[in-house]
Amino acid sequence: MGKRLSIAMFVDACGYEVLRTRPWFLEEISTPKQVTSLFGYSSACVPAILTGRRPNENDHWSAFFYAPESSPFKSLENLRFLPSSIFDRGRVRAMLSKGIAKAYGYTGYFQIYNVPFDVLPSFDYAEKKDIFKPGGINRGPSIFDDLAEAGVPHHVSNWRLSEKENVESLRAAVTDGNIEFAFLYTASLDSLMHDVTKESPKVDEKLQEYQAVVRDLLRLAESRYDEVRFALFSDHGMATVEKVVDLIPKVEGTGLTFGKEYAAVYDSTMMRFWF
Repeated sequence: MGKRLSIAMFVDACGYEVLRTRPWFLEEISTPKQVTSLFGYSSACVPAILTGRRPNENDHWSAFFYAPESSPFKSLENLRFLPSSIFDRGRVRAMLSKGIAKAYGYTGYFQIYNVPFDVLPSFDYAEKKDIFKPGGINRGPSIFDDLAEAGVPHHVSNWRLSEKENVESLRAAVTDGNIEFAFLYTASLDSLMHDVTKESPKVDEKLQEYQAVVRDLLRLAESRYDEVRFALFSDHGMATVEKVVDLIPKVEGTGLTFGKEYAAVYDSTMMRFWF
């Protein structure tokens, strides 16, 4: 039996609607197929992809969830006294998130986003561990646990590194020819479409970059292996914003008291309530 390599390439936000209008993308490989994603966004979709199980089975859904009794953020209650003019800025909160993650020993993707400091002690966070490593899922195994248990030589991207670094790292592993499975993680398409929408010519340029990367990787892999299998997939697509509605004032206008009569998390694609 000859050497075989399977490459799984994850492209964040590269949903079916993104590729449907771009039939030229990797047309020599296959025709894109539409699949139904989960209700939620990346914090739910990616763990489901990695485990083959739904949020109620792997305990990954919204990033924050209401848990006042077990919240690890009670010691951060005094952050509410920080001046909002400074600490409500995106870059400042990103830096603060890194500090909190380091202090708490979190290895997963952690971001407090715009969660108000005064309600943070009422919530817990789902992705405390690196979901791209064995033991990273809250309940049950992932493909990375299965690979480790089966002793399959493999290569996994480091999501903290740039796409260029991850591609070069994978090229080096493929050149060595000792792996049987590779997981390539790419996330910049998501952030790009947040800025320019999925209809922008800049998205075409980004997909052309990915196309060149894939073709180069496959040529390299086919020179080192007898059989190469490749799959490109995503977690969700991208909706173009046409109208903005501020929902929080509408909820607060009901007269219900947050923390007593209800709690809520306003995520990218859903509102989640506890009563």
